[in-house]
Amino acid sequence: MYSRLVELEEDTLQQKTKNMVKIALEQELTAANPSSFNQGMIELGALICTPTSPKCVVCPLYDGCLASQLGTISRYPIKKKKAKPKEEDLYTFIIYDQNQNIYMKKEVEKQFLHGLYALPQYPNNDNIMEVFANLQTDIGMDIDEKTLECKGVYQHIFSHKIWNMTVYTCTVQTTNQVDFISINDAPISNAHRKVL
Repeated sequence: MYSRLVELEEDTLQQKTKNMVKIALEQELTAANPSSFNQGMIELGALICTPTSPKCVVCPLYDGCLASQLGTISRYPIKKKKAKPKEEDLYTFIIYDQNQNIYMKKEVEKQFLHGLYALPQYPNNDNIMEVFANLQTDIGMDIDEKTLECKGVYQHIFSHKIWNMTVYTCTVQTTNQVDFISINDAPISNAHRKVL
C-alpha cells in the first residue's frame, strides 16, 4: 500500500526497503493514538489497497496517492524474483583415520561457511584420480588408493547455490591428529553433516 502511495521503486521483499518504509511510517504516527494508526494501515492494505486488485475508488488516501494520480497502480508493489540458485558439481571427501575421526578444516579464508568445519571439496572435473592426487598434496598425507570408495551423490540447497556432491570415503594410516576431529566436537555445516 505504501509503495503505491509514494511510487516506491524499491523491491518490497528486501529488508532494506522494509526498514525504510518503517522509518517513513513511524514519522506519520501520532503520539495520541499509534495503535489506531497501525490498525488502520493494516486494514487499508488488507481490504482496500490489496496487491492484485486494489479498490481505489473507496480508498481514503486516493487523492494523495501518486500511483492512482499517475495511472501506475498495477506496477506496485515491486517484488523482484530471486535469481535461480547456481549449481555446483563437487567431489567431497570423507577421510577417516584409524580411530574413525574425520579430516576437517575450519573455514577461515572463505566467507561462505566461515567459522565452520568443512570436508575437503573440489570442483567435479570428471577426473577423480587427478582430484585425488590434489587432495593428497593439499592435506599433506598419503591416502591408500584402495580405500577410495564412492558413497553416493548428495544434494544440498542453499538460498543462492546448490551443491551436487559426489562423496568419496577413504582412510589414512598415519595422521596429523590436529586436523582429525570427532563430528560431535565441532560446528559443521548442514551440507556436510548430511553426508556423514
